[in-house]
Amino acid sequence: MRRLTMQGFALAAIALLTMTGLGYAQADREFVFARASDSDDLDPQTATGGMINHRVTINIFEPLVWVDPDAGGIVGVLAESWEAIDELTWEFRLRQGVTFHNGEPFDAEAVKFSFERITDPDFNTTDKFPTQVPLDRVEVIDPYTVRVITTEPVPVLLSHLSRNGGFIIAPGHYRDLPQDQASTNPVGTGAFKFVSWTRDDRVVLEANDDYWRGRPEIDRLVFRAIPEASTRVAELRTGGVHATMDVPPDFIAEIDAAPGISVVAVEGFGRKHMGINQDKHEALADPLVRRAIQHAVDVDKLIIGLRDGLTSRMATMVNPPNDHPDLAPFAYDPELARSLLAEAGYPDGFTITLGAGTEDDALLALAVAQELEGVGITVADVEVWEWGQYVGLLGERTLPGLYVLAFGGAENTPETDMWAIHPDRQTNSTNWFDQEWYDAYAQLAVTFDPDERQALNYRLQEIMHEQNPWLWLWREPLIFGISDDVQWTPRADDHPYFFGARFLND
Repeated sequence: MRRLTMQGFALAAIALLTMTGLGYAQADREFVFARASDSDDLDPQTATGGMINHRVTINIFEPLVWVDPDAGGIVGVLAESWEAIDELTWEFRLRQGVTFHNGEPFDAEAVKFSFERITDPDFNTTDKFPTQVPLDRVEVIDPYTVRVITTEPVPVLLSHLSRNGGFIIAPGHYRDLPQDQASTNPVGTGAFKFVSWTRDDRVVLEANDDYWRGRPEIDRLVFRAIPEASTRVAELRTGGVHATMDVPPDFIAEIDAAPGISVVAVEGFGRKHMGINQDKHEALADPLVRRAIQHAVDVDKLIIGLRDGLTSRMATMVNPPNDHPDLAPFAYDPELARSLLAEAGYPDGFTITLGAGTEDDALLALAVAQELEGVGITVADVEVWEWGQYVGLLGERTLPGLYVLAFGGAENTPETDMWAIHPDRQTNSTNWFDQEWYDAYAQLAVTFDPDERQALNYRLQEIMHEQNPWLWLWREPLIFGISDDVQWTPRADDHPYFFGARFLND
């Protein structure tokens, strides 16, 4: 852990390192994509590294269905159709003629194997699938019909099946494969097949000639790990990569001014916030104080200064179209913030610590610290950890009084969006609990009726708006730099998917 001061961060921010790109012979139509860090696991069902792994595995593996951000709902992938037989039973008609990369046929037995593997109590996974899908059994009706039976109703089961834990894997390949070897030998049905993985450098995939949608238009897909943003942008400018993600706003003007490359920004599903850990100071357990914090921070100013105005504030952690239409972001009003603090018994404020797990998040924390001090809340320190340590503290629920974080929302359902704040979620360091909210969430999780679901969803958001367990910030923009030589459209769910990408000079 490091303690970061305003001056210290300013010095660190200008100390940019550069890296020399490694030479690499490119195949015809080889699409190179740069990201800030390497994968640590390519088994989609173990999910040890979260999103950084899913960005690769979504191109190798496929689920029965997935959430299509462009279509705005569930679409079939390996399943052609589906229906809820009753509240516990879902039947899927599978796509025929699909093969895994090793030549195995995709069928109902593959679905049964995949779901039973991840829900096996002896299977070592941190994925949410076993808890989100309380599996009773999988019944094979015929080679291309399968039923998924749960022990309790799961209205949003289709959304849960769309994520990496629900990706279908090749039974013959994985059945006897040790788990440590499975992480480096991915075999799916997706548009691209695994070729090689050079740790801390690149993952190389190649086009699946037998892909059921048709062969991809690019021959190879390379995920390069380039930690320094300046180096990623330099590689984009010189043609070493065709697209890069995680572009800091400071580099937007440079990319826009450079010939042959462009910035593409997408308002993503990730919700940027500062969690408020009520165990770290008695003041933070008071709803009046937490509301004062909302009014103390000029979020619109932060969006312009830190995100180049490329996103919008959020009033709730639930993403559109499920967000409450009558809830609005809190107005910036430092006088009201001071009044609320006095009403709560803190006319002279109090002292807390802020926390962050990345340099970018540290900059945000420092900006918020200035705002809080403007209403009398003293920030003793901004503590910055390495990401792995930060995640550990998050799981222990011992992060500082206010801590920077972002939760994704790729499933795009009220339940999954609000699971981030659920008291039973281990990685919820707010230590917030409200009985009405807790009971309403449990009811929403088993309710199929759409009108009842909407009423419960809206009430849950209203309670959070009254209680404010987070400092509500914004929906994190996904900022990409893309070569003008390629056609590729990023997704709002932060899963870069490359089937359909192509070179414009073909």
